[in-house]
Amino acid sequence: MDSSALQDAQDAQAALLDAGFTAELLDDSDADAPPGSYAVRVPAADEAAALAALQADLAESAPVVPGDPSAAMDLEPIFEGQGTTAELEAMSIEAVLKANGIPCVVQSASEIPTLPFAVLVPQRDVEQARALLAEALASGAEAAEAAQADAV
Repeated sequence: MDSSALQDAQDAQAALLDAGFTAELLDDSDADAPPGSYAVRVPAADEAAALAALQADLAESAPVVPGDPSAAMDLEPIFEGQGTTAELEAMSIEAVLKANGIPCVVQSASEIPTLPFAVLVPQRDVEQARALLAEALASGAEAAEAAQADAV
């Protein structure tokens, strides 16, 4: 599910209604729909015209930005470590990030422990990831143990 799926569907529905189409917003309550999915439905006879209206609306509202917008997905290291505890630190960081919904990659060669370990996150998530790690470090081991005890 895309975190902006509902807003995107509502925006599409509003654009279609403004253009004079009958547009119905559907959500994931249908048994066949994937969780977190949204769709906008128009009468079949209006489909082509509705798509053209949406494309025109998109062209007006979204300026063309040169370059590849995927840079926000480029990975950036937020941890790099080497030594006897580097693997454990990397795995702990990975657990904190994944528990908070931040995708990450642990880069290593665990079979060669002298090589460094790194935890990488998409550039769009770097600030949030660093804030979470700072909060986890500030909380200390006592908070982690308490959270683990509560989970059991």
